[in-house]
Amino acid sequence: MSKIVFLGDEDLISGLRSLGFDTLVFKDERSQEISEKILSEGYALCFVQEDYFFKLEALYLKVQEKPFPIILPFPTHFSSQGLGKELLKKIILRATGAQEILKDERGKDN
Repeated sequence: MSKIVFLGDEDLISGLRSLGFDTLVFKDERSQEISEKILSEGYALCFVQEDYFFKLEALYLKVQEKPFPIILPFPTHFSSQGLGKELLKKIILRATGAQEILKDERGKDN
């Protein structure tokens, strides 16, 4: 089974830990350590709280052309910048080459 990890604030990810997902609590001073752990543990999918996504930008840039890990930001109840949706669109386009998949039922780009 592929490994999935959630990275964010303790109060946001503790519930996911109780469901059996791997979780990492983000602390600025540990960003390099967290990046190394994500790579060494063989995670296939890493969800990162949007607030911290750009603090792991070096990791994202390092793996964006590789099949794994896929790193996607997730919004919180406090804010959403739409980063996850935009990155997912890029991943779909790169994987399929089909812009049509990204259009809504009215034919407009999502």
